[in-house]
Parts: sequence; C-alpha cells; structure tokens
Amino acid sequence: MANHLQKISHDRINRYLKNLELGTEVLWENVKEEIETTRDGYLIFDDTVMNKKYSRAY
Repeated sequence: MANHLQKISHDRINRYLKNLELGTEVLWENVKEEIETTRDGYLIFDDTVMNKKYSRAY
C-alpha cells in the first residue's frame, strides 16, 4: 500500500494499523478505494511479523 500512497511510509501504515486493531472487514472498507485492481493481482491480509536487524519495539 505504501508504494501507491506517495506521502505515507510503510512504517506509518504499520503503526496506524497496530494502534487501531482493526478487523479485516473494517480495514477493507477503509482502503478499497486506494487499491488498483488488475486481472492477475491479489491482496493478502497477513498478521505475520518478521524481525528485522534494526527493528525496535515502541
């Protein structure tokens, strides 16, 4: 999503979603207008966390 929204970073989106604790239905209602649909495309909502070398807990 951050790739399509030029003024919003990936980290900012993650912090927003973490603080709101939205369900997938509510999330979809809020972002579906921003999604570019393609015939071969798909969107996956996944709550997997992958540690990064320089990540920190706030």
